[in-house]
Amino acid sequence: DNGIHWTKAIALPSAIYSIATAETGTCMAVGARGMVALSMDNGLTWELSATQADTAITLRRAAFVNDSTWVIAGDTSYAARTTDHGTSWTTLPLDRSITQKVYYPLALAFNSTGHGMLIGWNNYLASAFIYSTFDGGATWQTGENTLGDPASQLLYVSDIAFPDSSLRAMSSGNSTRISSIRLIPDSLPYLYE
Repeated sequence: DNGIHWTKAIALPSAIYSIATAETGTCMAVGARGMVALSMDNGLTWELSATQADTAITLRRAAFVNDSTWVIAGDTSYAARTTDHGTSWTTLPLDRSITQKVYYPLALAFNSTGHGMLIGWNNYLASAFIYSTFDGGATWQTGENTLGDPASQLLYVSDIAFPDSSLRAMSSGNSTRISSIRLIPDSLPYLYE
């Protein structure tokens, strides 16, 4: 009824920080203490996924990729991918080249063809970063801004969303503007603007 009345679906065991949905009616919620919960009926009923993240991890972001594939990210320096709706998870090493990169995820999204973006900030080096994937989250790469804007601008991003199969995502942040970020997949080194 357009939000006039609400019915509690479930009280989950931990604080919820992100909810993602699939066009099939499957929903995923992630939160504190490594909690991952799933709904297969548009959020009417919820169950904890078969496998949870470590309880020391606060999961901050969840994103639907396609079919039964999802990606989650959390504090600190944690990202994982499932291809079976959370029955099993594979940890994602995003950047093996920088050992001192401790990241906290700010935003995570995929388009309908499996191109995705993870934006976060690096507490250890006091900087922001952007990773992209072009294979549904199986592999990730970091890149450079073609316009030369400092990566520190990414510190203010709080959410991103791709319209359908577009490589241009809309981003919101801690200001009154909405910006766009475009992935450029065929560039070496990887570029975005």
